[in-house]
Amino acid sequence: MDDQVPYFNNMDPNEESSKFVFMDPHVLSTPTLADINNDGHMELIMAVSYYFDKADKPVHKNNDENSTDIDYDMYVAGGIVCWDLKSQSWSWTVHLDLTTDKTKFKAMIYGSPTVADLDGDGISEVIIGTSLGLLYVLDGRNGFVRRFFPLQFHEIQATVAVADVKGDSDLEMIVADMDGNLVLVDANGEILWDKKVLHYLIYFVLIFIINYIHLIYSLKDLCL
Repeated sequence: MDDQVPYFNNMDPNEESSKFVFMDPHVLSTPTLADINNDGHMELIMAVSYYFDKADKPVHKNNDENSTDIDYDMYVAGGIVCWDLKSQSWSWTVHLDLTTDKTKFKAMIYGSPTVADLDGDGISEVIIGTSLGLLYVLDGRNGFVRRFFPLQFHEIQATVAVADVKGDSDLEMIVADMDGNLVLVDANGEILWDKKVLHYLIYFVLIFIINYIHLIYSLKDLCL
C-alpha cells in the first residue's frame, strides 16, 4: 500500500527512503463507500492500522556495519486512506497516530470511517476515532484535519455516529469511548454534553431516524 507513513524498507541505504520503516497495513473495520468529493463516482474510505504481525515479524539481519537494527515493537501507526474506484488510484492517504507496541494505548483504529456533511456546506467530512482516544474530522476532498480537531477522549473503538440531535439542520457527532462515556460533539469541536452510561462502550451507537425516532428525542432532552 502506497502510504504517507514512513517506516522501514529493504531498499538501497543510500536512498532517502532507507530512512523509513514500511509497515504492514491492516484493515480492522468495514470500509466505507461514498462519493466523498462530489465527483459523481464512489470512493472507498478505509481506516488502516500499521504494525508487524507477531507471528510474521521479519528478521532483520545486520550485515552492514553502518546499518541499524530495527526493533519491530517500536512501530504501530494508524491512518485513513481514500481509494478512487473509477481511476483505481489513491485520492489521498493520511497518517494520524504513531506509537510503539509497548504502550498501553496503541495507534490502532477499530472503528469504520463515518462520512457525513456535518455543517451542510456540500463538502463531506470523514470522522474517525482512534485507540489513543483521538477524534478526528477530515476534509473529504483531501484528508486535511479540520480546525479544532483532534479532540481527546478515552480509547475509542466504536464507530462514531452522526445525527441532527439539536434539530438545527447541522449534524452532531456521538462518540462512545471505552471508559463508558457517551459524548455529543458539534462540527466545531464543542462538547455539547457527556454522560457516563456503561463501564465501556465497544459497539457503535446506532441512530435510526425512522425506526427509533424516540432515541433522537431522548438525546435532545439531554441537550436542554
